[in-house]
Amino acid sequence: APDPQMTPQERRKEAQREMARARELLVRDSEAAFEAARKATRLYGTPAAYALLGLTACRVGKEQAARRAYKKLEGKSRDGLVRACREKGITLE
Repeated sequence: APDPQMTPQERRKEAQREMARARELLVRDSEAAFEAARKATRLYGTPAAYALLGLTACRVGKEQAARRAYKKLEGKSRDGLVRACREKGITLE
């Protein structure tokens, strides 16, 4: 859970750092990327954060987390997540 004493701006900046970390980790450590993306969504849940969470969740086989992320997305982001998860054998629709 985010630090309750953090301002919204601090949470947003920390979320951005975690998303950058998740993207960097994605190619070599999917589990760590998933944890960073999950932290980012808890800090400041933007559509980009949920898209990254969904992608990393599918990569590590966490279907429930991928479904939760999917529900937060719309349009092309949702479609992209469906395709990415399908490649890993996870059906979201």
